[in-house]
Amino acid sequence: MALSASATTPTSFTSSPTAAVPILAFTTPFAQPPSCSASSLLTTTVSYYSAYGTSTSSTRLLPDTSNPRYTACLAPAGSQFSFSPAVCPQGWPAWWLGKTTPALSSAATATATAPSVSYVSTAYCCAPGYSMLRQGTEDDPSPSCEQAFISTTSSSGHSFVSTTTLSKAMVPAWHISWQTTDMPTLSPRPPALDDGERITRWVPGSDPEREPRDSWGGGISRSLFFFLVIGIPLIVIGAIAACLIPACRGRRAKKRPGPTGAAS
Repeated sequence: MALSASATTPTSFTSSPTAAVPILAFTTPFAQPPSCSASSLLTTTVSYYSAYGTSTSSTRLLPDTSNPRYTACLAPAGSQFSFSPAVCPQGWPAWWLGKTTPALSSAATATATAPSVSYVSTAYCCAPGYSMLRQGTEDDPSPSCEQAFISTTSSSGHSFVSTTTLSKAMVPAWHISWQTTDMPTLSPRPPALDDGERITRWVPGSDPEREPRDSWGGGISRSLFFFLVIGIPLIVIGAIAACLIPACRGRRAKKRPGPTGAAS
């Protein structure tokens, strides 16, 4: 998942440790050259293990940073993989869209009026065929995009042996962000987000896959929902019953005949 140089962006950055690396903006989809595709810039590492008659080989396809083409394809972004304001590259789905803590607009800080709030939204981008890796390991740092390939071969006879080959490609994910005021400049425009809402995956031109509210904290939780629809009615019914039972007993006591046969 790499970049190529663009005529509208700088092709080199200063290496001074005190200088801040500028964050590039991609307000329209970046078209990645085929020669810089993720699959053409991977190296293979293989590990084997066997247990209970099953032999398994695990193949990891990781970015080959020693490949000169890999470094060349990363220009002008270097190794930052973070862009703002930006949209995902052409044909790449956006993952984990969410709205973060609001930021004050620069115009508000320069005036005496009440500050206007511009919320910051973030997302990750993965190449087609890849999925976001939710939790990283020592070998697979997150945020990353992964693609798994599994094949199994079996042999019959006296000694049955099953061989499973696991291949997993792992590449860095793009991280993009934008503010509310950036929305008119972005094409395609990302879907609107409520406070605290998250979208699992979004492909431009299709409906976003929004997470259920009870999974991200917005709205009411599942336990609160059941309390409202079941717990509260039971409490109300119990309270009504507690009031009616003494009243009914009092009426029965009044209707009960006395020793002479008259109602007491």
